[in-house]
Amino acid sequence: ARPKIDDILRHQFEFNGERHQVPTSIQWLVNPSNDQEWLILLHKFYYAVGLGMAYYETTRPEYAEKWVALTSSWIQSVPLDFLPSDVAGRRIQNWIFAHYYFVSAIQPGCITPDFYLSFLQSLHHQVSYLRDHVTPARNHRTLELCAIFLAAVVFPEFSESREWLTWSRDELMKNIQCDLQPDGVHCEQSTDYHHLVLKNYLWVKKLARLNQIEMPEDFDSLVQKALDFSLYSHRPDGLIPALSDGDSRCFLDLLQQGYELYGGEDLL
Repeated sequence: ARPKIDDILRHQFEFNGERHQVPTSIQWLVNPSNDQEWLILLHKFYYAVGLGMAYYETTRPEYAEKWVALTSSWIQSVPLDFLPSDVAGRRIQNWIFAHYYFVSAIQPGCITPDFYLSFLQSLHHQVSYLRDHVTPARNHRTLELCAIFLAAVVFPEFSESREWLTWSRDELMKNIQCDLQPDGVHCEQSTDYHHLVLKNYLWVKKLARLNQIEMPEDFDSLVQKALDFSLYSHRPDGLIPALSDGDSRCFLDLLQQGYELYGGEDLL
């Protein structure tokens, strides 16, 4: 939400309903909260995408300047192994999404060659580290493989991008075969996690199609089985039941994406 993004311009961050005023020179390794998840959300950088969207919509330079300041500060302060691999996976995705909004036809002056080089170097280091430290299994591994796949597609100029692409595509195939049971339900048997994983696989499929990257045939059949479970697990009110670890939420947009990718009027 824009008010929360504007608060960041004043060094106020709010995660999980808990707001903290942080110093101008942010202390990335210090958690102002008693909740470890607060620090994790700080390092995932979802707000970078919000800053990017705000800049894209308004062209106000303070949004870009804050993105550059926060990103530069993180690069200078945080070791690659500071938090678990899934945090790196989400941060890599969000850095790339934010990059889309800032490095555009209205690129702000604060994105200097020196900053952009440091950004690319850090992104490369983070992806290389993640490539060697992916979570062994399940939904965190899916997220991390998606981040590597995305980086390989968006930055083909990286020397390892071809290897990253081949490896992440192959590992995503192995992952979906291990994680989805014969009926298409995710092995953790959480309705919420099932949809979070399905969201990632649909996203990979769309990214592959846009960039003429072939995915194995079994990948599509397994995604379609996961979509079948999604279809039947939604209640008439549009929400899923909160079975196992997770929340009762709406994922009807995934059924729409499934229809656009594979057809099938039942998904509508």
